[in-house]
Amino acid sequence: AAMLRAELGRFRDQLGNSHADYRLSIAGGVGYAQEHVAFGRPITGSFGIVKVGDLAGVGVSVNGQNIGKTNAQGVVFLPTLTPYYDNDVSIAPENIPIEYSFRTNVQSVSPSSRGGALLEFTLTRIQAFSGMLKYRQDGATKPVEFQEIRINAEGTRQAFQTGRGGEFYVENLKPGTYAATVQVEGKQCLFDIVI
Repeated sequence: AAMLRAELGRFRDQLGNSHADYRLSIAGGVGYAQEHVAFGRPITGSFGIVKVGDLAGVGVSVNGQNIGKTNAQGVVFLPTLTPYYDNDVSIAPENIPIEYSFRTNVQSVSPSSRGGALLEFTLTRIQAFSGMLKYRQDGATKPVEFQEIRINAEGTRQAFQTGRGGEFYVENLKPGTYAATVQVEGKQCLFDIVI
């Protein structure tokens, strides 16, 4: 996280004796913003800390210039933001797994001189489920096509459609059994969906 520099110099004094001169320096930057700490190159103006959920390896750019990738905690340090100027900070969508959704991949920040900013890119993990809804009538199984399924989930009612063949798709339901209703041939039918 810090830069280490070592120098070795050799010189001879007036009597011809050889001497060695060792120099060691270390330089780095520490940023603190809204309870997040990050380490990196020395801070020259303003700085930022980017948090992308808990995902490692997500590319981060400032004004189109690649700065680095997030670490194991989903954090990357931006040591060179321009103060009092809009800095466009973006994340690379191609590095985010398909099971995550996000509102935006670009945020603008204008920190004060020597000030810092935390930029959080909130990710939502999508848990998708699909199935096929059919019913029995007179010994024959038929699909429930193009109908609205309504369920009670966590105290709220949700609705989703069936398609051709009775196929349906629903997102972000926790595992469990849900009471559901659907119209079949003009009648309200009750059933359970098990995730």
